[in-house]
Formats: sequence, C-alpha cells, structure tokens
Amino acid sequence: MLSPKARRTNNNRLLFDYGETLGNAIWRHKSTTAHKAARVRAELANGVNLSFIATLNHELRTPLNAILGFSEILSHAPEKKPKPDQVAEYAGYINQSADHLLSIVNGILEISKIQSGKLLLCTENTNPQEIIMACVAILSSVANDAKVYVESNMEEELPLIQVDPVKLRQIVLNILGNAIKFTPEEGAIHVQCARENDDCIRISIRDSGVGMPPDQIHIALEPFRQVETGLNRKFEGTGLGLPIAKALTEAHGGTFEIESEQNKGTEVTIILPILGIEEIAQ
Repeated sequence: MLSPKARRTNNNRLLFDYGETLGNAIWRHKSTTAHKAARVRAELANGVNLSFIATLNHELRTPLNAILGFSEILSHAPEKKPKPDQVAEYAGYINQSADHLLSIVNGILEISKIQSGKLLLCTENTNPQEIIMACVAILSSVANDAKVYVESNMEEELPLIQVDPVKLRQIVLNILGNAIKFTPEEGAIHVQCARENDDCIRISIRDSGVGMPPDQIHIALEPFRQVETGLNRKFEGTGLGLPIAKALTEAHGGTFEIESEQNKGTEVTIILPILGIEEIAQ
C-alpha cells in the first residue's frame, strides 16, 4: 500500500504525463492544420497565377496579332497596291491595338506598385468636376460606338479637394470604362458628384448593365479576375480596372463601394475626403 506522499507523487507524475501527451497532441494538431492551410493557400495562389497567365496570354495575343497582321499588309503595300483609305484604316487598327496593349502593360505595372507598397501620390488642390467631365469627354466616342447614353449631374460649387489629379482621373476612367463595357446597347449610365457632408465628396457611377450577383462582387475586386471567367467570356479584359480604382481610392483615404444586381445594373460609389489623407492624419 502506497503512502500518502507516494500517492501524491504518482498522481503528479500522471498529471504531468497527461499534460505532456495533451500538449503534444495539440501541437501536432496545430502543425497539421497549419500545413493544410499553407497547402490550400499555395493551391489557391497557383490557381490564381495560372488563371492570370492564361488571361494575360489571351489579352496580349489579341492586340499583338492585330499589329502583326495589319503591319504585314502595309509592308506589302507596293505589291498589293491598297487604296489610300485602306492604308489609313489599317494604320488606325495598328494604333488602336498598340494603345490597348499599352493600357494592359500600364495596368499590370500599376497593380504591381500598389501591391508592393510603392505607390506615390502627388496631391494638389483639384476640381473634381473638371476631372469627371474630362473623363466623360474622353470616353464619349467609346460610349457612342457602344450606343450607350452617358448622363452627368454635378452639384454646383463643388469644393476643391486634395487628391492626385492623375490618379483621380484613372479612378473615374476605370469605373466609367467598365460601366460602358458592361452596359448593352440603348443602356444608360449616370455620373453624379456632390458633397457627402462637410468633409467629403461622393462620386457615383450607375449603369443599367448586366450587373452581377451581390455575393460575387468580391471576385470583381480581385486583380486579374472577372465574375464571368474563361477565355470565351463575352467581355474581354484583365480584370484590373475595379481593383486599381479601389486601391487608388483607399490610398487617398477614401471608401469604395459597389452595389449590383444581376441583369439590373451596377452602381460604384467612391467617397473622398476634401482634405488630403496627410492633412486628415495631422
């Protein structure tokens, strides 16, 4: 028969052994869970990379093939003797394709800067109405070709805001260009800008386009992804427009919101502080 002291010693050892066994089991479980999580992240990242490579391959090939094809025709101009209006037409196609190719490269460089934390803002007092109306004018021919009506409504006497005017223009062009692309013929886009309160302005771009399910909005905000996937999708693009617009908005201390419903349209709203983000921080 064990003495009370011996029983206590034995109980303590049992508790120690149990605690050690439990601790090892918890550690193994955490290690296994962490390993599985790392594997899932790697698989997801690999899937995104493969999707990006496939999309980028398609997006680059389209304008490059156009440039090569039409430039080859022009290089044999003396033999085939194309008419002057044909030469101008082919040169225009080459220019459009090169411009599209440049926009793809610029988008990739922009998102790379944002993701690496190397984005620089050159803020100054800026008239938001002038920027927005300039964007509407820039894309007016695109909207006309798509047979989409663009209406703008600017509040009178909007205040100057502290933003990078180049980045603000990029934000509006990305959102408006996206709205035009996803709006069918005879559709409408409404662009509005007004004071949100004494500290902010609100810019909203609402379209009557194809829209998307609310639970898939997050996909449209991920770089290189679109809600409609696959190389045979109806709408081309690298899927960088909205992610860049969102990142640039947030870099200014603003908020970026999307409301959408499939087959009923999308509204993108950005709220920007009147004072720059540096002034707000002070």
